Amino acid sequence: MEYQLQINNIKAKLQETRARKKQQEELIMKVENQALKNRFQALLDEIIQQEEREMEQLASHQEQLDSLIEK
Repeated sequence: MEYQLQINNIKAKLQETRARKKQQEELIMKVENQALKNRFQALLDEIIQQEEREMEQLASHQEQLDSLIEK
């Protein structure tokens, strides 16, 4: 049960991160100033890294839950 709660929390964080990622991508497309665009791209890169970490966490917790269910 605890793993399922953690999985649900990670899924919620991942959903928020993906929404932020989409907003950042849209912002980058709208901005014409190259310096600002570069700054926004750096922020997007950080968001993408966060998304990857959350996806790894989710996969790890899901594997742990699956192994507990199999026992």
